[in-house]
Amino acid sequence: MILPKRLLEVYQKTVGFYSCTVPMLEQYFLAEWLDSGEFERTISRMRNQKRD
Repeated sequence: MILPKRLLEVYQKTVGFYSCTVPMLEQYFLAEWLDSGEFERTISRMRNQKRD
């Protein structure tokens, strides 16, 4: 997010603690799933099942 400097301090005080709403472990596994190519294989498999 890009904020004007005048709003940055307000943002940090009010919602700055929400910096990471998704646990790091879940982010790691999602990144691995995407990097491994498994996501594309899953999408292809699902498309093929829908065609049949």
